[in-house]
Amino acid sequence: MKFLENNSLKLFELVIMDNKLLLELQSKQRDELNIIAKKLKIKSYRRLNKDQLIEKFLEIDETSLQKYLHITWWDKYHNHIYGIASVLGLLACVFFYFWMQGDISVVPKSRTISPRINQKFILKILNNKDYPIYQVDLRICVEIGDLSLDDIKLDLKQETKLKSEIGGAVISHDIFGISVIEEDGTKADHRFIYDVDAHSTKELEVEVNAGNISEKSTISFKIVRIDKEPTQIVSFDPFKQCQSDKHNFKTYYETGKMMMRQKRYNEARICFGKAIEIDPKSAKAHNNIGVAFVLSGDNNKAVSEFEEAIKLDPELGKPYINLASILINEGNYIDAIKNLEIVEKLNSPEKMDALIMWGECLARQQDIDGAVGKFKEVIELDSGFGPAYFHWGVLLKNQSDCEKAIDKFKKAAELEHPLKLDSYGMWGACLETLGREKEALNKYQKIIKFAPNSIAANKSRNSINGLKEKSQTN
Repeated sequence: MKFLENNSLKLFELVIMDNKLLLELQSKQRDELNIIAKKLKIKSYRRLNKDQLIEKFLEIDETSLQKYLHITWWDKYHNHIYGIASVLGLLACVFFYFWMQGDISVVPKSRTISPRINQKFILKILNNKDYPIYQVDLRICVEIGDLSLDDIKLDLKQETKLKSEIGGAVISHDIFGISVIEEDGTKADHRFIYDVDAHSTKELEVEVNAGNISEKSTISFKIVRIDKEPTQIVSFDPFKQCQSDKHNFKTYYETGKMMMRQKRYNEARICFGKAIEIDPKSAKAHNNIGVAFVLSGDNNKAVSEFEEAIKLDPELGKPYINLASILINEGNYIDAIKNLEIVEKLNSPEKMDALIMWGECLARQQDIDGAVGKFKEVIELDSGFGPAYFHWGVLLKNQSDCEKAIDKFKKAAELEHPLKLDSYGMWGACLETLGREKEALNKYQKIIKFAPNSIAANKSRNSINGLKEKSQTN
């Protein structure tokens, strides 16, 4: 009797438990039941209705079923999350394909330069297109300030395989540039950068010489055109601007300076002449046309222009310097020094040049101590002014003191200035004089390496040939 009672109790408990389990299963949503069925690996569960699916569950061991009755947040919504992520991924693909595909940009778009603080920085051309760009036209312009575009150097961070055979001033293996005067008289440089791969960044090294500016300047960088395929760049002669009467003073003046850099002195005279017609009181224009006359071999007209520039602006240093240069070449050292003294008193940017020219005048008059004094004065003002060491070295060389001259040329060669290559050349010449031919050869070879197409390089080649002939005869 007791055995029957125990079995009846257990059966009653099972019925209660089955009822609780049944109620719990019935309270769940169909999605939740599907999740449980999937975890229990019930086949074809989606073909069963809710009641049939619950019956299937009740056939399973209760312990196994209890493990999966609790549905977590992730169990319930992970498919929704996957779906949303897929849609977002698709939208991102569409965004990058249609929007980013057309994006080619330059970074930075501008740069501020402070006086006397030279800068080096990296300029990046970013191509997010799905195809390579054959040519990028990068416009460089000084929007604010007195920085010259001539003081902005641009080169590739690393040379690449492509060599441009299209005309223009070659800057590197795949950059070349032209300067233009735009319709409003603004001078701009256009650098053509080649072979920018798809989804790539081309890095360019920019070096700015701020030693000649007196106010903060802002450089702007802008991509104005791109070409997918090789194209022949239309040749443009800036001098055409000066053949028309419709432009303003700035256009003629800046084009004249451009002609000077291209050594087209007759064209420069025409451009500066047009500028003077518009503004006869421009001392700078008179000074520049005077320089063009000097380089064209007409010193008389040059002197008249320099004197006119001084009359218009007595505080401008360059006309005094240029006039003194003509007087020195004519042997009129007294009047030359008078002009140089004025520049020194003006404390203008040309003061250093004036002191060096003064020293040269004294050296030509055999006042060696006075000449050295002027060179020392320059070095005291600026110990990094290379031309002072160069001219001091020339003075010592002319005095047959090559040992001391070499020290000056060595110092001059360490600094950056227009006479740097000449410093190596004079250094080599002194070494030759002292019989140190191998060391001299090294200096000449450095010049050729630094600037293979320069006048100094041609002189070095002649010097090297002279050394070879000398060694053969010996």
